[in-house]
Amino acid sequence: MSTLLIVIAAVALVWIVAEHIHLTRAVRRHRPRPPAPRRHPSLTVIRPIRGLDVGAADNVRALLASEYPAPLELLFIFDDESDPAVTVVREVLATGVLRDGLTARILFAGAPPSGRTGKLHAMGLGVREACGELVGFSDSDTRVDADLLRVLVDELLARPDAGDVFAPARADGTAVTAGDVGYALMLDVWYGAPAAALAGESHTLPFIMGQLMIFRREALTQIGGVECADGQLVDDMYLGQRMAATGWRNLIVDRPLHVVTGGMGLPDFLRLMRRWVLFSRSGLPARLTRPAYLHGTTIWLAVLAGAIGAAQGWWLAVVVAVAALAAACVSDRALYRALGGEPLPRRFAWVTVAIALAGPFVAASMWLDHHVDWRGHDYVLDGAARLDSSK
Repeated sequence: MSTLLIVIAAVALVWIVAEHIHLTRAVRRHRPRPPAPRRHPSLTVIRPIRGLDVGAADNVRALLASEYPAPLELLFIFDDESDPAVTVVREVLATGVLRDGLTARILFAGAPPSGRTGKLHAMGLGVREACGELVGFSDSDTRVDADLLRVLVDELLARPDAGDVFAPARADGTAVTAGDVGYALMLDVWYGAPAAALAGESHTLPFIMGQLMIFRREALTQIGGVECADGQLVDDMYLGQRMAATGWRNLIVDRPLHVVTGGMGLPDFLRLMRRWVLFSRSGLPARLTRPAYLHGTTIWLAVLAGAIGAAQGWWLAVVVAVAALAAACVSDRALYRALGGEPLPRRFAWVTVAIALAGPFVAASMWLDHHVDWRGHDYVLDGAARLDSSK
């Protein structure tokens, strides 16, 4: 039995090291920037907003400061006037941040109909109101670098087969709590690094992670508009699937998009982790989710091997198991740095193991409770993580 535990722990250690090498190569792979087009088309960026995000005013200012070399229209869309972020956006716009070629409007979408998320409802209104030749969508908890819109459009126009382009999301801000560290690792390492590996040399994916995404009008029309995602909890992943199914490519760029967080408690992180696991069930391919599940499984195996070894006094098994767990923690932190993250506090190294150990319980909770709260709306899901039309 002791030999079996040693073998299990050793296999976990080898897998973690091998996967780290594979993912490190992937995240360090970059391709040359394409030449700028002769003319940049006009662009509308639609930002659905519900509630106050961390750094909400600065997030709005960053989008308004975008240095796009063509007419840029920004649409901030709320459910209604009662949203607390309406005042924030109005105050920012009142400071005179608009310039030549930049327009901004606030719109109200009203309550979404049954079978449609509030975000998708706002996106649909935005597309109908948009004047730009290209249409983009930007999440309200993101902080866009000044030249990111131009980088995205340059990449999109350089690939005639690309129907859309998006930027990989990266956690931004100083991690001061265990929840902050958990979110940073989950977003950047557990999802971001495998996505980079899956995109490969072509920099394309069969889905979209759409915290900031820009579409060709004709491609969006061909898939039936954003309304084709009715019934979906996760609109961006489904829209990307439809793009791939109709022959368009989903292009991912090297430049990151900063998602702003701060002061996230563990309960908040676990709720967010639950939503992400739900998201993965409704749009992410197994080739992307498999590395995360295997990573979690190897950590579980190492923990069990170490615990049983300690209980039985089989100390070699304990040593190998601890080495595997240490390798997992070091790997996560190193990949996070390779993706551009700031050094994470050492006192939170245990969060890597905690994410893995929490995984099965988070998954089980989805079978016991089909409700998910997202952006102030409560949704009931069916077994495929779609909106339950019977409710």
